[in-house]
Amino acid sequence: MKRIFTLTLLALLAIGGAKATTYYVYFKNSSNWSTVNCYYWGGKSSVSWPGTAMTQVGDTYVFSFTDTGTPTNVIFNNGSSQTSDLTFTNGATYNGSGSTLYTTSSWTIVGTNTILNGSSDSWTVTETANDMTKGTDGYTYTLTVTDKTLEKGITYEYKAAMNHAWDVSFPAGNNSITVDETAVYTIVYTLNAATGAVSAELTKTGEAAGISHTYTVAGAEEICGTSWSVSADAGNDMVKNEETQLYEWTSATVTLAASTTYGLKVALDHSWGVSYGDTSTEDGNYHVTTDKAGRYTLYVSFDTTTHAISHTLTYLGADVDYYISGEPTSFFGAYWDSSKSDDYKFQYDSEKGLYYWTHTGLVADTSLVDNTGIRLKAYDSNGNWYGSQNYIINKDNGLYAHGDYTVTIYFDPNGTETGSQEEGTFQQTIYSHSSEQINIVATMSKNYAYATLYYGDYNLEVPEGVTANAAHYTSGDKIDFTATWKEGEVIPKGTPVVLHGEEAEKEYTFNVEPDDDVTSKGSYENDLLGTDEGGTFEAADGYYMYGLNYIYAEDGETKIAGFYWQKGTGGSKVTMKAHKAYLTLTKDAITSTRGAIFFGNGESGEGETTGVSQVTGHGSQVTNIFDLQGRKLSKVQRGVNIVGGKKVLVR
Repeated sequence: MKRIFTLTLLALLAIGGAKATTYYVYFKNSSNWSTVNCYYWGGKSSVSWPGTAMTQVGDTYVFSFTDTGTPTNVIFNNGSSQTSDLTFTNGATYNGSGSTLYTTSSWTIVGTNTILNGSSDSWTVTETANDMTKGTDGYTYTLTVTDKTLEKGITYEYKAAMNHAWDVSFPAGNNSITVDETAVYTIVYTLNAATGAVSAELTKTGEAAGISHTYTVAGAEEICGTSWSVSADAGNDMVKNEETQLYEWTSATVTLAASTTYGLKVALDHSWGVSYGDTSTEDGNYHVTTDKAGRYTLYVSFDTTTHAISHTLTYLGADVDYYISGEPTSFFGAYWDSSKSDDYKFQYDSEKGLYYWTHTGLVADTSLVDNTGIRLKAYDSNGNWYGSQNYIINKDNGLYAHGDYTVTIYFDPNGTETGSQEEGTFQQTIYSHSSEQINIVATMSKNYAYATLYYGDYNLEVPEGVTANAAHYTSGDKIDFTATWKEGEVIPKGTPVVLHGEEAEKEYTFNVEPDDDVTSKGSYENDLLGTDEGGTFEAADGYYMYGLNYIYAEDGETKIAGFYWQKGTGGSKVTMKAHKAYLTLTKDAITSTRGAIFFGNGESGEGETTGVSQVTGHGSQVTNIFDLQGRKLSKVQRGVNIVGGKKVLVR
């Protein structure tokens, strides 16, 4: 009996001492089975066909089990199809055909380089400094990383990769690390190779110093110039806007396809370790979508607090250049030139949806306006011309033989022609132009700082250094200024004025302004008349006519400005240039025959004149010279003379 008891006890001890081992295998489902089962045999446990369903982790299937004996073979199947009988190797990876076997040699933590060892770029799977250490159980691996400064508000990502390659990696996506406090940390990574579970445990070990970052836009080559490059050499670093605190980046001109979505992200510190996109999209990228093909300006902004990205995409026109050509050469530089010069290239107005070309400094003469006009067409960089007829600019559509014009031509390459020019309804692809930016130049006389000005079509803003005056005759030899427009005020169109400038022989530029900006002077009288065309104007019965001029005082330099009969006319007519003003008065209003009317209101050129050395008409005739007794003289003499109704002293 004693012997039997001893043998039984030894048998129980042998059975109780058998150690169970965790075994695990991986399978790459290249046959795309909907279910993958693992059937094994040769161990101590009994398994029924078709085996046990494996767990999918990303594109790898995992199966683990515990047995007191090591299996010898394994089959992978979906219940109907199967691999061949395979030799079982613990921790190995099998492919769908069963012909390839990967044996685990190492596991490495890969991800944002900020949370890893070594100096490699982020997501460098070949970095051995981050290889994990295998535990005594045969399936638990660990890695410890120390002295890593992590920042609150930033997400760091990682995963485990087998054999320094991406064939097998866990988890399916990426795990992430965030911290509630910016500080220095120790990180311990753990991998359960039997289940594919990866985790990280953080311990704060110190305080962090100041941190600064660089933000870079990386994405599709079409919008970034390079394909998904975070390198500083790519030239896509963002710049902080100190006012908005946003980081900004602009791609001035990019050519994009129609109805196409382009992806981008904002990367931190020239690395893919930390990057921001749009978590609501399938690929995680921020998306920029076009509606039509052509050239664009892309503006991107990034909020470092919310990590929100926004953009503005501005259409710059089609992926072709358009140019203008025509005649005369004074307008286009060359006669119907098609050399594609940048000076004659249309620009795109995104608000109008039109192309435009601007010419400044056009001075139109009568022959240009009345006869040929400006004739033009558009053509593109492929040699195509637009419009069956020339577009013409002349007096019929806003060009007059006066003024310093800035002309803008608008062009729609998708426009259509309607009617004909002869019918008055012609509309070309080049369908409109603007000549509203007209600069009227008035020059003060070199002999005195006065001039006259008249434009029937334009309201004119008075420039610095000039006053403009309406004038009315009351009695004697004086004409008073009844309304005055000063710098910045706008003279109403059709108002003849006398200009007084601070300097003689100087050009003053009057800007054309809209009707809404006209300066009201209330009710006033104005005896001046103006002309847009110029010519000789005859006085009506009972009227005198005067033109602006001057006489010299005794010093030979001082001038007496006023309105005078023009030489040989006796006040019966005046000859004027275009856009000048003249004076007309009734003979009944003038108490005696007066060949000169001087400015009142203290406005007489250089003030009161005390001496005259000679009377010089300069195109005007002063015929009335008297002594103090009222006797008419043929010329001035020593003493006091009455010249044009004004006392002057000859020494």
